[in-house]
Amino acid sequence: MTIKQMAALRVALFLGSAIAVGIVNTVAINYFGLATVGLAWSVVFLCYAVKFVYDVELAKLESRNSLKKLKELG
Repeated sequence: MTIKQMAALRVALFLGSAIAVGIVNTVAINYFGLATVGLAWSVVFLCYAVKFVYDVELAKLESRNSLKKLKELG
């Protein structure tokens, strides 16, 4: 598979998943109501934000550790 084909496949998968999320979201709103779905999305985004902050802090500590090791070598 060429790079262009892989890129096209990834874009198609992204669009397909976006459409699927939209359909599931619409069905969920119809069955559970807007407030419940909004709360669920808020929880999902809060979890994502916590993971993002964790990844940033981890990268910061790894960078400091790498710099400390470079200082010791030099």
